[in-house]
Amino acid sequence: MSKHKSKIALLVLSAILPLSCYAATVVDEAKTGVSNAVSNVGDAVSDVGDAVTDTAITTAVKAKIAVESDIPMDISVTTNNGVVQLSGTVSTELQANRVIELAQSVSGVKDVNYSGLKVTDSESYFSDAAVTAKVKGKIMQLESDKKISSTDLHVETTNGEVHIFGTVSKSGDVGTIEKAVGKIGDVKKVKTNIEVKN
Repeated sequence: MSKHKSKIALLVLSAILPLSCYAATVVDEAKTGVSNAVSNVGDAVSDVGDAVTDTAITTAVKAKIAVESDIPMDISVTTNNGVVQLSGTVSTELQANRVIELAQSVSGVKDVNYSGLKVTDSESYFSDAAVTAKVKGKIMQLESDKKISSTDLHVETTNGEVHIFGTVSKSGDVGTIEKAVGKIGDVKKVKTNIEVKN
């Protein structure tokens, strides 16, 4: 090969070599860009999945609250990353505990934040405590007189309004309890959330 041809070959190689390095760099950058785009799409799909799950949890919690006979319907429910936030006002701690229990029972719930739940203050705590004691005594009396079968009931009173939660063995027991409790002095209203369990 002549010196002239060797110089031309060297010149061509020196021109091509930077171009091939540049092309390799461009290909590497394109691969990185595609990889980042795929990662971003995966993150976006995950975020959408979380949002759908949170929406489903909120809907399920609201549905459980809606079928409760002694839970106010204006309880606000939101969910963020599986954590349910409850807010609103209830009449008793029994109601507050029941709302928290219902929320935590939903599949996918990681935790329940109940700091927004408020319980109505009793204007006459001693009187309400006395009414609660009378109601519990009346239920015991009904059981001992065999007017109702075995029960597992919880009672709380706020401003003369009696709330009874729990279970009884027979469906007829609910009406018997409500009627007997309604006749107790100082009871302004009776609200029950009693399930029948055989």
